[in-house]
Amino acid sequence: MDDVTPSRTGRRAPILRLATVLFVAGAVWHTAPVTATEPDVAQTASDGPIGPPDPAAHPDVLHGRSASTLLERVPRLIANAVAHRIDRSLDELLTDLDADPTMFITTSGMAGHVEPAVPPSVISDTMSATSDLTVPPGLDVFALSSRPSSRLTIHLDMDGHLLEDELWNDVYGLPPTPLAAFDRDGEPATFSAAERAEIYEIWLTVADDFAPFDVNVTTADPGTEALRRSGTGDLAYGSRVVVTGTNWRGSAGVAFLNVFTSSEDVAAFAFSDQLRTASRVAQGVSHEIGHTLGLRHDGYRTSDYYFGTSTWGPIMGGAGGSAIIQWSKGDYPDATRFEDDLAKIGAVLPPLADDHGSNAATATALSPATISTVDGLINHELDVDVFDIDVAVPTDLTLRPAVGTSNLHTRIEITDPSGRPMATLTPTEAMDWVLETELAPGRHIVSVRAAGWGVAPHGFTTYGALGAYVLTLEPDGAPPPTTTPPPTTTPTTAPPTTAPPTTAPPTTAPPTTPSGPGTGVDGPVDGSMEPAVRVGVPGR
Repeated sequence: MDDVTPSRTGRRAPILRLATVLFVAGAVWHTAPVTATEPDVAQTASDGPIGPPDPAAHPDVLHGRSASTLLERVPRLIANAVAHRIDRSLDELLTDLDADPTMFITTSGMAGHVEPAVPPSVISDTMSATSDLTVPPGLDVFALSSRPSSRLTIHLDMDGHLLEDELWNDVYGLPPTPLAAFDRDGEPATFSAAERAEIYEIWLTVADDFAPFDVNVTTADPGTEALRRSGTGDLAYGSRVVVTGTNWRGSAGVAFLNVFTSSEDVAAFAFSDQLRTASRVAQGVSHEIGHTLGLRHDGYRTSDYYFGTSTWGPIMGGAGGSAIIQWSKGDYPDATRFEDDLAKIGAVLPPLADDHGSNAATATALSPATISTVDGLINHELDVDVFDIDVAVPTDLTLRPAVGTSNLHTRIEITDPSGRPMATLTPTEAMDWVLETELAPGRHIVSVRAAGWGVAPHGFTTYGALGAYVLTLEPDGAPPPTTTPPPTTTPTTAPPTTAPPTTAPPTTAPPTTPSGPGTGVDGPVDGSMEPAVRVGVPGR
């Protein structure tokens, strides 16, 4: 739907009038005692207990029954407008407010979620871990882009941000507030190798979460005009997620709902003082972006969050500790919501077109004489990528996720040209898997499709098992490819983080080594996840 974000410049006058009515109604409401108690969101799980948000954090931000009572007291036209701007009916909004105390509305007509703070007893050294990844030499982690050709943007703002003249300042009455850069070692003005590795892993994970869609996940600041939508004719816009340890809200994260198409640069926040590993930060970032796209929480029984298991959990739950974290449609036991995350996201972010044919007649033809690598993408659970591979000598076939933190889980089916089945390959592990086989001389029809794993709650279906992969073909006796040594330049140092940078971060050119995205757990080295066909490049 079109953006109706309240604006300080008068671009949304009808909503400003709505805000005035709600503000007056809210002032009247706060003169009466609040007797209703809010539901408790506390749940004990592997992450430990998480308490409810403080409903008294600011008088213009209302949670739970206080919020629904306010909407019931204002004229129905006004209440319907608040619900409409987050793409819900009034009844749905009232139900959500009563059921989920993390949800809030403001007297300015906005709605959002504030994720409860993790108790100090749970935040410990056991939750702190450095990334297992190594940043490729010469790669600037503040110039990463997953799909530079896209006009839509998700900006991971990790080098400091000045919270000034934004909706959050209006709602919470905040003065201009410098937010520190992402920091683990207590020196926010510089970035250590470990911090850069963690930033790299966070970017890889979030980029993989949004790989099925035409959106650029980037650590380079594109500027405000590239993030706000000035009108229906403006096709270049997006959303900013600030990752900072300056926890101005005292929570794990906070975001407004359904503001991705906003006429302003409306940031969401993931607070790294609460999210102590790269996996938890990445899940928090994708979770808050999910809210900006209009997504609800994935709950469990009486809890607002499903924390998942050690194997699997949903992005819109609280599954930062799970090994695999995917989009969901409530296809796990005792789910409280059955929202189709991918369909909801796809209503805002265009799904990518299929990159390879889905049958033998439209298959991508390959006849490798040297070591060849092909990129592919499974972008929905029914997507099938088919390859017609003709080899003259025995040839090793290898398929692996493009990044080690991928949501992807696939199987391979191999037939002869007549369709007679020859082999089926499926992963033997839920993660860190590789599919390998040897093709005999001749033609082979190779199909790649999504695959589930195990049985819920520890397993998962094909629904969210999506992402990019790398298919490598290595004929017997093929000469090793020639490689170009990487540049010897060192990554740039980001500016001090007591104030945001006044210009975009440096854009040091990526290395020219032809390793590409097909490098397994180490991820891409070219700062991009755009698909390509590469010949003469080994898979890792």
